[in-house]
Amino acid sequence: MKKKRNDINTFSLCKKKYIITGVTLLSFIIMFQYKYHEVLSIYDDKINVKQSSKLFWSRLLFGRTRSRITGKILNIEIPSSYRLLVYNSLIKYMHINRDEIKYPIESYRSIADFFSRYIREETRPIEDISDYSIASPCDSEIVDFGELKTDYLENIKGLKFNIKKFLGSNFQKKYNDDSTKFYYVIFYLSPRQYHHFHAPFNFKYKIRRHISGELFPVFKGMFKFINNLFDINERVILAGEWKGGNVYYAAVSAYNVGNIKIVNDNDLLTNNLRTQLSYMGGDIDTKIYDNYKNLEIGDELGEFKMGSSIVLIFENKSDFLWNIKHNQNISVGQRIGGINNTVESTDRFIRYRS
Repeated sequence: MKKKRNDINTFSLCKKKYIITGVTLLSFIIMFQYKYHEVLSIYDDKINVKQSSKLFWSRLLFGRTRSRITGKILNIEIPSSYRLLVYNSLIKYMHINRDEIKYPIESYRSIADFFSRYIREETRPIEDISDYSIASPCDSEIVDFGELKTDYLENIKGLKFNIKKFLGSNFQKKYNDDSTKFYYVIFYLSPRQYHHFHAPFNFKYKIRRHISGELFPVFKGMFKFINNLFDINERVILAGEWKGGNVYYAAVSAYNVGNIKIVNDNDLLTNNLRTQLSYMGGDIDTKIYDNYKNLEIGDELGEFKMGSSIVLIFENKSDFLWNIKHNQNISVGQRIGGINNTVESTDRFIRYRS
């Protein structure tokens, strides 16, 4: 009887501890959520409680720290004797084309290195180099494309964002007449795809902006769940010009993809610890290069460590026509549009830069 009473007392004590722990944890979450909404309301007068709640819970689930931890795990060196087994399993599971991989798979030190692998240049020809034609900058799926008529982009799939906030600056045409328009195209790179991105045409840039932000997933369901997802996620913007006019080339981070690299820009460090995010009042890191960075169509521009998104906003002739469809899978170098159906083919392929 005494033993039974002791068991009941022990159970009651444990129950009280769990209740106290749960109430304390819930109180902290409510307090942090309130403070988070308060901070957002200071820096964005359009934010509402419902929206800030979605952001708060998304941060708990997809926080930047989780991406850093994942990055450290993926960068752990795999012993040479296990590399073939690991990478062959990934190739089979993710349906990766082994024949395209440039170097022997056992030469990749870690899974992160394998995901950011190089491919053989001859597997990605540049389809068209005629004037005003656009080549795909990456292996990807076409999420959306069209003419950019206002400062705000919104489509039926739930994707919406403010272009000025997204770019971290005003955007304007180079030619102030009706001969040109602004166009946009959004590419999604899945984890299994080639993660380097390239120049879609001959162009030059002199400004690089790093806008710190969240690392939320960029799959289609998240566009409907979180308004202005691309305005919130971390991104790197390159502002420059080409024959058609001004161009803005954006590499957008996503969950587990906090690491964006731009060729020959060692000052760029993304997903930094203790960074105040730009949409919460943090500064935008703007770098103006001493000289223009000149690229030819197909030249490597940078890389992600896993999959993510590229947003290309460019000025071009008013009679520009698209050659792509929504949800189409496309390879770097393929023609996505031009001003006529004439294609000027060549033996040119993508090119890597040191």
